[in-house]
Amino acid sequence: MEELRSVFCPAKLNLFLDVNGIDGNRFHRLTSLTVRVDFGDKLWLRFAEEGADGDFLSCDVAEIPTDERNSLLRALELFRQVFPFPRRLEMRLEKNIPVRSGLGGGSSDAAQLIYTLNRMLGQPLDRKGLIDLAAAVGRDCPLFLGSSPCIVRGTGERIDAPENFQADDLAHMKFLLFKPIFDVSTAWAYEVLDRSGMRKFISEKNSDGALQSLLRNMRDGYRSGSFRNVFQDILCEKFMELQRIFVDLPEYFHLDGHLTGTGSCGFVPMEEDADSGPVQSYLREVLGEGALIREVRPIIDLRSPLADLVF
Repeated sequence: MEELRSVFCPAKLNLFLDVNGIDGNRFHRLTSLTVRVDFGDKLWLRFAEEGADGDFLSCDVAEIPTDERNSLLRALELFRQVFPFPRRLEMRLEKNIPVRSGLGGGSSDAAQLIYTLNRMLGQPLDRKGLIDLAAAVGRDCPLFLGSSPCIVRGTGERIDAPENFQADDLAHMKFLLFKPIFDVSTAWAYEVLDRSGMRKFISEKNSDGALQSLLRNMRDGYRSGSFRNVFQDILCEKFMELQRIFVDLPEYFHLDGHLTGTGSCGFVPMEEDADSGPVQSYLREVLGEGALIREVRPIIDLRSPLADLVF
């Protein structure tokens, strides 16, 4: 039997997230700046032996479904619909990214499967085919096929690398990631946002101006206050732990905290050489021993993984 192929499935942070409105299909239009980080899931892949009875997925976390509810099996089924192939696939998933955290774990897993499987099969799908397939799995799945960082606009279909961006703009930074033990439903977060109506929606022009300001600040010397997330106030109204953290960090540590998506996970931007120990101790005191707290660093790859796809 062939050896398992190891695939890293990185988490992503939203450094900027605005909601610009709702389109005619009731999808939310977004403006987001995302970056992948050096923390994520691990996926092992190989073709099963001839005669294997179906595809196989296992996971080291018991609560993760290993049936059609899992994004990996959905992605594999969609891949077979576009490009049928007879061999069955064995997948083993080491799950490190918490579910419902806003870190994009399921989408990253699916995107890396699509990309790697395409290479294992001799690249039958072109760039557009891979992106369309990823979009069919989930709206944020295609961004994991783009550069890091990348700008996401519209309902997730417009993904671009930031213009005039240099690796040094992020290379001097790290992020202290924290995930409380409680989860937040994306559907609930959007439902509350929608009830607020236009008070929470921001025009695309204003979002783009704020995003360009953030990129300039990162080039000219990092200022934490440029990061933002439209869902932060919504979650702070419901979860007192998050509200306390975002108030205490500037007062006691001269640092700002931010949510990363619609989930309960947040991050604290820090200079690369800063000591995160005191902040980690504070977060552990507030969130308890079951919380995820760890340093992560941005993955700077200004070329899309699909940029060197050759046919």
